[in-house]
Amino acid sequence: METTVQGYTGLTYSTGMEFRERIYPTLGVTFALLALVLATSFAIWAALETIIAIAFALVASLLASIWWIGAIHKIELDGDLLRVNDARIKVGHLANPQLLQGEEWRRRLGADFDPALFHAHRFWMRSGVEVSLKDERDPHTGWLIGSKEGELLVKALDQAIASTASERGSVRESER
Repeated sequence: METTVQGYTGLTYSTGMEFRERIYPTLGVTFALLALVLATSFAIWAALETIIAIAFALVASLLASIWWIGAIHKIELDGDLLRVNDARIKVGHLANPQLLQGEEWRRRLGADFDPALFHAHRFWMRSGVEVSLKDERDPHTGWLIGSKEGELLVKALDQAIASTASERGSVRESER
């Protein structure tokens, strides 16, 4: 039996996750952010007083930490709802998930960039999934989701889409 809980957005979702992934900023991004804070703090220390440099370093470190936490990429697939960071969509509106890796992923973000897609990825990601939308009212033609576990996400999306389609079929049959 599946339990549902009322979410803070007013959407009902299942408590049993089918897919969940968190992708943290890479070490390179983290060290670049740290180097920026340290270099700027050093420049302020050289030009001004030590207390000002320390105050700046503390404030900059706090802001960098907030940015780092906000840069965490979250993907959650529930039985009927896909959440990527703050975006949400019902699985019934999705179709045809495709895994993109390596050159295919780079080309999709470069020469074959499609501004009509909803882009849900970070610049340090090297693979992902492209999913088409069936909803004609949506201004986007699909979603491009960055994921390290793209194969698992595609399998989970395929299962959720098939499950949603079979549920819709059984509801229509019961209405007759």
